[in-house]
Amino acid sequence: DDGNTLLLLDDADAAPREVRLPAAAATVVGGGDGAVLAPAAGVVARVDVDTGALEEVQVDGDARSAAVLADGRWAVGTAEGQVLILDPTSGEVATTIEGLASADALAVTGDTVAVLDRGQTSLTELNLEDGRLGIALRAGEGATQLVTDPFGRVVVADTRDDELLVYTLDALILRQRYPAGPAPYGLAYGAAQDLVWVTLTGSNEVVGYDLSTGIPRERHRFATVRQPNSIVVDPADGALVIASATGDGLQRIPIEG
Repeated sequence: DDGNTLLLLDDADAAPREVRLPAAAATVVGGGDGAVLAPAAGVVARVDVDTGALEEVQVDGDARSAAVLADGRWAVGTAEGQVLILDPTSGEVATTIEGLASADALAVTGDTVAVLDRGQTSLTELNLEDGRLGIALRAGEGATQLVTDPFGRVVVADTRDDELLVYTLDALILRQRYPAGPAPYGLAYGAAQDLVWVTLTGSNEVVGYDLSTGIPRERHRFATVRQPNSIVVDPADGALVIASATGDGLQRIPIEG
């Protein structure tokens, strides 16, 4: 409830294991090698999900986002509009990229990195070699979340305009724009069915879209817990795990076909 506790659930019947974080986390994202990253004010915590072991990397700023780059370094976005490229072992910052209102979510596809700025509702590529901002495009009227897939696509939820926006990087282009339903927010990619899942917080639903044909095509739709802000796909069986932001807990939806 206070953002300082991470719960690790091995299965639905076992009691969750608690990991106390050094500060209230803005989000939790995959950290590679069986770990998750929890960016927070002044620190990014790395938690091994098998052992619960926690490592802290201090950062200068209020960390809002984090991602692991192809070379193992981290990109960390801050509320002050900076993106820090750092060595997670030493904490040394190699590059600081400035000029955003806020750096709220990061997308990594191959060697290319882009950042979602909720304040300016924009998606911007980063020029890591020169340490500066690259090409930027407007992301609707109220973009909130993003997810990537193995095909290099970056899917953005425009919560205010009720749309899904699909981009490709390395010459940033908006490829698809689709009316998803009331207040899309949570996003996840499922490799088993090759679907992008989006939660609709305005109707308490989750929808699975096939993006392979050039326009999103609906394949599944399910009712969810209230305010389904967070979603992830279980890589073991493709099931959806959805978290309520209003106290309704976790919901697991098995997916067939």
